[in-house]
Amino acid sequence: MLVLIVGLSLGCSRQPTEVIPDTTAKQEQALEKDADYQEFKSAADEQKFEPAYERAVLLKVRFSDNAAAWNCLGFAADRLGKWGEAYSAYQKATILDSKYAKGWFNLGVIAGKLKKRKEEIKCYETAVELRPDYYKAWANLFSAYTESGQSQKAIKAYQRVRQLFPSFEHELKQDSDKQLGSVDADNEALRFDQRVSLPRKASGQLQWNDPAMAQAAIVQQTSTGLSIVPPPHPKGSTTSERKRMEEEMARVLNNRGMMAEENELWDESIMYYRLAARKLPKEPMVWNNLGMAQLGSGKYEDAVASFEEASKYSNDVGITLNLAIAHAAFGAQLAARGSDLGALDHFHRALALQPNMVEPRAGLISILRKWQKWDEVQSQCETLLQSGQDSADLWYTLALAHKALKNQTKTIEALEHAIRLNPDSADQWMWYGVEEAQAQKFDKAAEALEQAVKLDPNNIEAWYDTGLAQARLGNWDRAIFALRKASSMEEKTAYRQALAAVYEASGNSSEAITQYDALLKENPANAEIWKALADSYASNKQMKNAIEAYRKSISLKEDPQAWSGLGYALQENGKFRESCDAYQKAVDLGDNSPDVWNNLGVAHARLKEYPEALDAFTKAAKDRSKDSELLFNIGMVFHHMGKQSEVLRTYRTLQKIDAERARELQTMLQTMN
Repeated sequence: MLVLIVGLSLGCSRQPTEVIPDTTAKQEQALEKDADYQEFKSAADEQKFEPAYERAVLLKVRFSDNAAAWNCLGFAADRLGKWGEAYSAYQKATILDSKYAKGWFNLGVIAGKLKKRKEEIKCYETAVELRPDYYKAWANLFSAYTESGQSQKAIKAYQRVRQLFPSFEHELKQDSDKQLGSVDADNEALRFDQRVSLPRKASGQLQWNDPAMAQAAIVQQTSTGLSIVPPPHPKGSTTSERKRMEEEMARVLNNRGMMAEENELWDESIMYYRLAARKLPKEPMVWNNLGMAQLGSGKYEDAVASFEEASKYSNDVGITLNLAIAHAAFGAQLAARGSDLGALDHFHRALALQPNMVEPRAGLISILRKWQKWDEVQSQCETLLQSGQDSADLWYTLALAHKALKNQTKTIEALEHAIRLNPDSADQWMWYGVEEAQAQKFDKAAEALEQAVKLDPNNIEAWYDTGLAQARLGNWDRAIFALRKASSMEEKTAYRQALAAVYEASGNSSEAITQYDALLKENPANAEIWKALADSYASNKQMKNAIEAYRKSISLKEDPQAWSGLGYALQENGKFRESCDAYQKAVDLGDNSPDVWNNLGVAHARLKEYPEALDAFTKAAKDRSKDSELLFNIGMVFHHMGKQSEVLRTYRTLQKIDAERARELQTMLQTMN
């Protein structure tokens, strides 16, 4: 018998054997009362295959010459996906007992999983020889014969299984909703039960006008049993008869595919539809059904090919729609794999078939957004909106495109629509508030940001932005509260700096100094914080401290504003020469603001360097020709330089701009004279 097994593994034909009684019951009776066997059965029935496997290993060690023990090991290994080990175990069972029908059946199932088609068939044939009423083996033989193109044998196997089990079609459908292959089911599994757990796709499934037609045409139940009923054909036309038989077989296969698909047995379904398509290669409904099963199993590229084949033979709108769906699904699959170019191609193909389809255009937008092709993103979003789509995500994406294209007005409009459709999104409210703040609409910005923190009280950035917006409105208490909230949630330097700056702006320089001092203990080399501290000292009239802090800031980083601040502190401290030098340094570093030139002019005037003072005031007046303070200073310098005509001209100009300041200049000059 060892030679027979080797022959099977090579796919050789077996010699005819006499029908021998099945020994399955005898083998299993030897294990019935064993504790390990009972625990194996209990674990297997509860689908706990790891402990079942452990018990099966013990059984095959303790009962090494018992075929049923090896069958148990094969069963557990199969359920754990260890097909190679299962194959060896079942093969060992048949070697130990060549009359063990169940072992041959299970070896056939595993051979089928390992794509050993010839061996699979031989195993089932041996099983039915040993047990002629073994309907499960006949059922699997029907499938195996069908797959291998042995139509006549498939029909005979189908007849036999229906004869043994008249409710086979109904029962098989019911079994697919059960866990076949449990210990109570003799450790067996029908090929039809190799289930793939994938989501069901609901779409335009095309079926035959009469799903039972094929079965009725081939198999008819009579009082004496089942018999083949050949379809009508012209007398003597063998070719026509063969063709009709092929068509009927195709219908059987198609209906088997539909049955498998109803139970989401996608691989089985695809197999039957493919076989049906071989029989009827120009039948669009078969190709369409194959495409639907491939969609259900996630084989989207194959689905595209099947629907394209169906469309060659039919202009049915359902097939066209299904082809578009397949292109869209395959495009999404490619995009998930990072193949953007391929995805783009299939999205475009889907839209060419169904221009109003949402999914492919949304996929297209996603890729264009990734590539930052914002003008195309904008165009595609607007197309979807024109087609009637109106979602928050769509408006949000359009806002991103407008933002990238620097169209602030349209960015704000798009965000308003997104908020209208999804008013509970804190992120949308926050972005809207920031955009309004950048548009200098601080009241709207503050309202939007307050809404953001209501929706998401843990959003630190929203609290921070709220504080800044309230500060721009002069709502110091609210600004301080929001910035304190942000700082308490995250000890971030930027938040605490902003809080200190708001204290300064609100007139509370002492608290600002306290905040900056605390920050500098943690960030002693931060030039920006030293400068901010110096500004607060200057505001608080602590000029010596301000001078020291400005010098520290400058030592860490050359900054024109720090030099300008130092010039002011030195000037207020009566150190006019050093003040001039500091202002000049600020100018040299690029600070040409009127304030710097004006302050430099004042410092020179205090040193009685009137030409230099006039030069500085004149440069300041280029951008502030109607500044009454500057004109007053220029008038005073002209007086000290003895240029009375220029004093008079400056006085008349000042009188037109600020009569009060002109009278002060006149009084000052009279007093000095």
